[in-house]
Amino acid sequence: MKSAAVLVLIALAGCRSASPPRDGVSSPPRPAGSAWSYRASLADDLASMDVTLALDGPAAKRLIPGDARGLPSIASVVVDSGNGPVAAMRDGDGFATGVRGDGTTIRYRVDLAKLVESGAATRIGRTLCASPGLWLLRPQHLPREMSATLVLDLPADLPVTVPWSPRADGAFDLDETAFRWRAFAAFGGLATHAIDVDGARLDVALLDRPVAATWPGLERWLTTAARAQSSLWGAFPVPRAQIVLRPVKSNESVPFGETLRGGGPAVVLRVGDEAADSGFTRDWVAVHEFAHLGMPAIAEGDAWLAEGFIQYYTEVLMGRAGMLDERATWQEFVDGFARGARSGGTRSLADESAAMEIAHTYHRVYWGGAAIALFLDVELRRTSGGARSLDDAMREIRRAFRSGDAMRRAEAIAASDVVAHLDAWLGRPMFTEIASRYLASSDFPATAETLARLGVVVEEGRVTGFDDAAPDAAIRRAILMR
Repeated sequence: MKSAAVLVLIALAGCRSASPPRDGVSSPPRPAGSAWSYRASLADDLASMDVTLALDGPAAKRLIPGDARGLPSIASVVVDSGNGPVAAMRDGDGFATGVRGDGTTIRYRVDLAKLVESGAATRIGRTLCASPGLWLLRPQHLPREMSATLVLDLPADLPVTVPWSPRADGAFDLDETAFRWRAFAAFGGLATHAIDVDGARLDVALLDRPVAATWPGLERWLTTAARAQSSLWGAFPVPRAQIVLRPVKSNESVPFGETLRGGGPAVVLRVGDEAADSGFTRDWVAVHEFAHLGMPAIAEGDAWLAEGFIQYYTEVLMGRAGMLDERATWQEFVDGFARGARSGGTRSLADESAAMEIAHTYHRVYWGGAAIALFLDVELRRTSGGARSLDDAMREIRRAFRSGDAMRRAEAIAASDVVAHLDAWLGRPMFTEIASRYLASSDFPATAETLARLGVVVEEGRVTGFDDAAPDAAIRRAILMR
């Protein structure tokens, strides 16, 4: 049985940013385009950071951090618009600059030691974990068009892990997601590795804590999980990803994982420091998180789609990749649906999804969404004679929303928009009809009949075999084909 800890979206003990996916910045009117140039200089002892921000464009009357927990550690904010330096005044959740004209330089110091003392940042051995939202001040209102760069001045040979891809000159380009969505950064005490797989590059950082697993074993684990994505996305979902391995005290191989999007695709994986290489062989967490990289950001209250569909594909991708045999794959579905049926209360699945973070009904939402994904996959395959499947729908979601204006503006997509688009793509309202039926119900979706039609023989909660004479047995086999 899978660990519930992975499904419970708890904070990563200071090694992840706690700022929200959207920062609440007001929308229009937004200032015209501008260019921001950051230079951040890290002290040798990792106790402080000096930051210079040059703004070319409309005046920035207020400066804010992405994560408000960083405010008490930001000091000596000085603004120079050409008439000499002037101290910025603390103003609520930010700093008032008093600037009215274009062209401004801001300098400030971040007390990283204070961030660690407050728990906003964390030391893991020699590694300092400090989310960029804690130390990057920026204008409160993001412009309609913007470009931003960052240069990191680091002590000699200091390893670092950040989500941004470096340019040829060593600087980093920061898009709007870097200022709206959560991200992970760590400095010092890192073992860094690069894995090239299916044309993609995984920049892996292992934080500073001894682990029983070896790098070859960890590399095999990550490579296997990455290659499992190809049957859905055609290759690894993104050309480059930041992968952070955060050791924790545990004999469980991977008790938690999380996908981040701020500034670039990233996956943070907790790894048990007592787990040997063999413990990672059938891990599902990396497969799950890597699959998320192919999806656009879905609105937080629509976890039935964002997490449920990825939970469905976690099992499917592992089965296709040979990480699980056929019986074990369907046993995971049977067990998961049973956990989902035991979780939750009297509210509809839609309401449970909207309140998941408060009510902690993770199993109900994840596996309720996975059940809807199964129903859709079966229906698509049945009605199209095998010409279409949920794989095609997932790739259409990626095509339609990953490159659109909403992603450029770092805006999460509503599930209703996704479902409506898929109805139009299919030419009939099948997605709406099936999803709405189960979202409106307080009962967990009944999966027994669908499993039986697929020929999955279940006795007392155990998959005991397969009935190839069942009406949808061919669909069952097709679901796990690469």
